[in-house]
Amino acid sequence: MDDTWRWRYYTGENIFDTFWVQAFRYLARTKKLGSKNDFHSSQNVYALGEKISLSLKVTNQATARQLGEQIDVEIFDKDNKPVRREKLTRLEDEAESYGLSFTADTPGRYTARIGQMSTDQKGEELTYDVVVPQLELSQPQMDHGFLGQLVDTAGFSAGNTQGSQVVEFKDAKAKLASLIPSAAVKKVDPMNEPLWNVPLAMVLFVLLLTTEWVLRKVKGML
Repeated sequence: MDDTWRWRYYTGENIFDTFWVQAFRYLARTKKLGSKNDFHSSQNVYALGEKISLSLKVTNQATARQLGEQIDVEIFDKDNKPVRREKLTRLEDEAESYGLSFTADTPGRYTARIGQMSTDQKGEELTYDVVVPQLELSQPQMDHGFLGQLVDTAGFSAGNTQGSQVVEFKDAKAKLASLIPSAAVKKVDPMNEPLWNVPLAMVLFVLLLTTEWVLRKVKGML
């Protein structure tokens, strides 16, 4: 150590400065980073139903040795209300690395927070969004191959293998009217009319009563 100044001979300060600058950076790296652990999400925006992946890399090795196998993570919504609690689990191959995954079940903006892990390590947080997927906008162009298979399957299932075909939008007005059979059904709706409100029925009723009265009179039954 005491003789590194001799490196200045013939080469100047280049080798001497390079060695000591790198040495100090290596020795002071964890102290310099302080609480700036690497807490991040695999992506900033998730579709509803996707797996949310969070990971933590503890930069201070002394702090990493003091931590347990799991670290609590609390999830807050946009109104800063806690909605769920998860646990980061230490990875087997890396003692300083933790990870977790869970399903995005509700759209919105969320903040994941880790509490203070030690006296010199502040808490960590990150923000991510969960959105409703719009799969119909991912490929808005017409899929002719899939439509052809769909038409063939539908025609075969219905027993119609002759007239099934794909119609372009520009030809729809001219072709659809002749290709789609009418689904109209004739239905007879009988007309119901109450008898008490029909004059003919009233006349027949009075006629029957009169006939009965006359017959009883003739037979001496009155």
